[in-house]
Amino acid sequence: MVYLSLINNITLLVSLSILYSLISRRWDYSNIWHKVFAGILFGFVAVIGMMNPLQLQQGIIFDGRSVILSIGGLFGGPITAIFSAVISSSYRIYIGGVGALMGVSVIFSSSMLGVIYHYLRKKHPQSTHIGYLYIFGIIVHINMLALTSTLPSNISSDVLKTIALPVLIIYPIATLLMCIVFLQQESRRNVIKSLSNC
Repeated sequence: MVYLSLINNITLLVSLSILYSLISRRWDYSNIWHKVFAGILFGFVAVIGMMNPLQLQQGIIFDGRSVILSIGGLFGGPITAIFSAVISSSYRIYIGGVGALMGVSVIFSSSMLGVIYHYLRKKHPQSTHIGYLYIFGIIVHINMLALTSTLPSNISSDVLKTIALPVLIIYPIATLLMCIVFLQQESRRNVIKSLSNC
């Protein structure tokens, strides 16, 4: 049940993100307004994920927002990350419950890790190799699991035991697949741009 719920949630978010990448494949990603729009869109995709979560207990939900927001930070940079984090954290606060602190912490830390990798990628282009991107996904989600410590002490260990293995199996793979799709779209834009400049 846990695996199926997480896979369904991730599949929805990956589909929405791929749709976004197809719509925006001709846009200039260096344009600040595109970064703002991307942040708003990633934020609302994360909200859609939170509307269809795996609910372990009242107020404790798991969904694919960590995947979406880390990808937004990685490919959009800080402007995209800020907008997506503010939108998604506002909705998580609105939901409330004992998991709200963890939820908001995951949102901002996932976005921040994406931005860090965004700058790392600029200095080290080889960081877009599949192995490195998979490790990036693992780091993001080890961070998410570590933040279960912000849950009340009487339930944090039970939540961690239930969710740890499914998260570490499913989420890094989803992150990698989304990275591959976005890199392919980015490569396509670069080819088109090069041909238009000839």
